[in-house]
Amino acid sequence: MAAIDYFISAPSEELLDQLTKEQLLSLASHYDIEIASGDKRLKESLREALKAGLAEGGILRTSALPAYQHQLVLPQMSDAVLEFRLKELAFRELELEDKEKERILKERQMHLEERRMHLEHERFLKELEFKHAALSSSSSASAQFSVARNIRLVPPFAEKNVERYFAHFERVATVSDWPIHAWTSLLQSVLVGKAQDAYASLNIEDVKDYEKVKGAILRTYELVPEAYRQRFRGLSKLDEQTYVEFAREKEISFSSWCKSQKAETKEDLRQLVLLEDFKNCLPVAVCTYLNQQEVSTLVEAAVLADKFVLTLKVNFDSDQGERRGRTGFNRSRFPTTSSTCSKPPPTVSTAFVRRSANVSTPLERTCFYCKNSGHFIADCPVLSKKQESYKPVALLKTVSNWAVDHQDQPAQKSELPGSSSFLMDGCVSLVTDPSTKQPIKIWRDSGALQSLILQELLPFSEQSKLGSSVLVQGFG
Repeated sequence: MAAIDYFISAPSEELLDQLTKEQLLSLASHYDIEIASGDKRLKESLREALKAGLAEGGILRTSALPAYQHQLVLPQMSDAVLEFRLKELAFRELELEDKEKERILKERQMHLEERRMHLEHERFLKELEFKHAALSSSSSASAQFSVARNIRLVPPFAEKNVERYFAHFERVATVSDWPIHAWTSLLQSVLVGKAQDAYASLNIEDVKDYEKVKGAILRTYELVPEAYRQRFRGLSKLDEQTYVEFAREKEISFSSWCKSQKAETKEDLRQLVLLEDFKNCLPVAVCTYLNQQEVSTLVEAAVLADKFVLTLKVNFDSDQGERRGRTGFNRSRFPTTSSTCSKPPPTVSTAFVRRSANVSTPLERTCFYCKNSGHFIADCPVLSKKQESYKPVALLKTVSNWAVDHQDQPAQKSELPGSSSFLMDGCVSLVTDPSTKQPIKIWRDSGALQSLILQELLPFSEQSKLGSSVLVQGFG
C-alpha cells in the first residue's frame, strides 16, 4: 500500500506503470474511476483505462493524453485477439488447478501408503511376538512335563478291547495336555503280553512315533479291516445286555469297520458294501487274495480277481456253480465263501431239482436205499442214522468194529451194583506212541469234568506230560 500512497502524493505515469493489477484496481476504487469488465482482465487494458480516467480527472499531466488516446484505440481494433488470449489464460488456469489437485491427491495417496506400510509392519511384529511367546510357552511346558508324575494317570492296558483302550488313552492324554512326544513313553509303561512284544520289536525311531506304535499293536491283535468286518457281522446280543447296549456295541463295531477302511463319504460306504457282497460270492482262494491286496473299490477287486483266475487257469461257471480249469481242476479246489453262490442245499437231491423243472411230469417219491416211498435217498432217515457219527467227549471217542483181545487183559475187579449200564469196552494209548494201545473198561459218568486213568495202564513219562495238573479229592 506504500506504492499507492506514494502515487497519490505524486501521480506520474512512471509510478503508474510500476503498480500491480491489484494495486491498479485499488487505485481505481480510490479515485472512483469506473473500469469496464473487459478491461479488468488484462493488466495493460486496466492500466490504460486507469490512465484515461486519471487524465480526465486532471490527476495526470495532459502531455500523456495523446499517447493514451493513440493507444486507447488498439484494444477496440483487436477484440478477437484479446478474447483468444483471455480463453488461453483461462485454460492455463484450469490446467494449473488440475495439476494442483493431482499433486494434492498424490500427496494423500503417498500418506495413506506410508500409513498402510506402517500398520503392516506393526502387525508383522505382533505376529512374531505371538509366535515367539507360543514357542516359549510350549518349550517351557515340554521342559516342565514329567513322565514320572503323570504315569499314574495312564489307564491300565486292556487286551480284550485294544481299540477302545486306545480311544480312552487318547482322550485322557488330550484332556491332561500331555505333549505328543511323551505319549509313547507313557503308553509303554502299561503294555503287557503281545502288545509289549510288538513294542519291543520296533526300532528306536518308530517307538517315538505314537501312530506307528499304535498300528503295530493293533496288527498284533489282528485288528485289521477284515477282523473289524467279521466282528461287526458276527456280533450278537448277550443275555445280560439290553437292546440299547447291544445297539451301542453294534454302532461302535460298524464305526470301527468304516474307520479301518477309511470310508468317510457316501461313495466310500457304497463301495464298502458292494465289495463285501462281491467277496461273499467268490471262492475262498480268490477272496483271500483280494484281502491280501487290500482293494478298496469293486472295479479294482473284479480286475484283480480275473487276473488271479487267469493266472491259475481256472474258469468259473456262474450258472451251474461249477468251476473247471483247463488242467481239469473242479470247483472243490476253490470252495465258495457263501452258500448263496454254491449249489442247492444237500438236503434236496439233484434229481429232484432237475425233475421239478418239468411240471407236467408226475413225480414219484421212492428211496433207492430203503425202497420206501415218500422220500428220496438224500432224505432217507435209515441212511442218515447209519452215517451218523458221535462227537468225542473229553478224552473219549467211539470207534466201530474194534476187536478187544481179552486174553492179556488183567482180571477185572468186582463191579459196583447197578453200574453195568455205565460200563463199556474201549482202548487207550499215548498220542506220541500209538503202539501202546491197551484195552480197558470205561466207566462213563455224564456229569464228570475230568477223565481219570490207572497209572499202570500206560508208560507215562516226562515226554507225555502236558504241563498241567488237576487237584482231585475223595476219589477211590
